[in-house]
Amino acid sequence: MDWPAVERRWGFRFPADYIDFLHTYGKGVFMQYLLILGPEVDGPIDSMAEETENARGSEPLRTDHDVIAWGVDSSGDILCWLVSGEEPDQWPVAVWGRHSSPHWATYECGMVEFLRATISGEFSECPLSGLDLWNTVPVSYLGDREDKRLRSLGLDPWTGEPDPYAGMTFG
Repeated sequence: MDWPAVERRWGFRFPADYIDFLHTYGKGVFMQYLLILGPEVDGPIDSMAEETENARGSEPLRTDHDVIAWGVDSSGDILCWLVSGEEPDQWPVAVWGRHSSPHWATYECGMVEFLRATISGEFSECPLSGLDLWNTVPVSYLGDREDKRLRSLGLDPWTGEPDPYAGMTFG
């Protein structure tokens, strides 16, 4: 990923743990449940921008802070950074829980630590609406690169079995 171009487009530097995560694993999905978004530099709209707008359009978290989405799950939750200050590595995680009341909850940790604590069940309760990642070891992650590689071979990326829909187009 061209991080200088990403920073120019978004107007800030992303947290280092997020950059390292994307460098190592790429955008992808945990357990067919939690999608890790990536910033795009080409095209007018990307999923990170769309989900950020969704989060910003929801019930406000705090009027003096902004949020930037880095993940969404199949329960309708949006995982964000609470932009609080000039140092991205200090931005806490804010989760907009579709089925939560109140909708917003903040966690004083970065993205990778949030994922680790969720997967290992270390928070006092599950921070997400679904339990797919809560206290779930081992956990599987399928990055976009591996997904594309397996699909190009005609395999279901989650099972490794032949995909009966491989090569088909719909629409």
